[in-house]
Amino acid sequence: MALEVCEDGVPPRFRVRFVTGHGWAAQDVTLTTEWDDGAPQAFSFVERDGYLESRDEIPEPHAFLARVSLGHGGHTHDYDVPFHEHDHGVSVAQDGEPMDAHQRAHANNIARRISGGSVTTGQIVLFGLTGGLIPCPAAITVLLLCFISSS
Repeated sequence: MALEVCEDGVPPRFRVRFVTGHGWAAQDVTLTTEWDDGAPQAFSFVERDGYLESRDEIPEPHAFLARVSLGHGGHTHDYDVPFHEHDHGVSVAQDGEPMDAHQRAHANNIARRISGGSVTTGQIVLFGLTGGLIPCPAAITVLLLCFISSS
């Protein structure tokens, strides 16, 4: 799926193109933007010749988080896509490191879960274990030595 802001000679609107695999009907695709001030805006789509286009124009500035929802079979697949004014397209990198859609979805999910809250030591340990320490015996040894020396 390709998501873009199209505004060349026309008012700015979202365009969705399905480049491979399953295509989606306009009624099964929704997009909700979240602006810096927290105000959401929902967009629905209409079918055009070879792509879907948002019914409503996108207000300026084009800097927001877009959540695309693709629905079928009674559930949706949701994807978060950050847009920046200079970009006008899908952000494919975070902190200079390329991220695929799957990695980006997990990173955004983690960010949503911990935003505005505090993280406990137990949560940090659990994250460390599930995030990569388990496959690394040397890292587990260092973690255990840290716990022993702190007691």
